[in-house]
Amino acid sequence: MRAAAHRCQWPGCGKEVPASLWGCAVHWRRLPGGLKRRLRQAYTPGQEADRRRMTREYDRVYREILEWIGGREA
Repeated sequence: MRAAAHRCQWPGCGKEVPASLWGCAVHWRRLPGGLKRRLRQAYTPGQEADRRRMTREYDRVYREILEWIGGREA
């Protein structure tokens, strides 16, 4: 079974994207390469359908991304 789409994770964006993607193409491109690389490495296939499969490292990088965004949006 395929997981439903969700909203782009960039605060305030709200664009719908496939469940396996972090966010829309515009906001994904704004992230630094190191953060994108670490997020891809920590991603567990299928975690969008079952959050129990999400790694601690994915959650950690996700939070770092939100902090990075917050530092630029202020």
